[in-house]
Amino acid sequence: MGMAKGAHDQCVKTNLDALLTTLYVYLDDHVLPSREPVRRRGRPELLPDVELVCVAVALHLARATRPGTTGCD
Repeated sequence: MGMAKGAHDQCVKTNLDALLTTLYVYLDDHVLPSREPVRRRGRPELLPDVELVCVAVALHLARATRPGTTGCD
């Protein structure tokens, strides 16, 4: 009665997608809008702060779930 081959991977991917989507919405709606936008000279930012945080979390989680690592390196 185990999961079909690949079913566990799909479940983990779906949960990770849901986590990152929820994190993005929460940060965008409640945490980062409280900051005043900073007007800077030069090239406009390529990645908004909320997306940068989500990418950092995704990379950390991907590293932490790799076999043989602790995720704290």
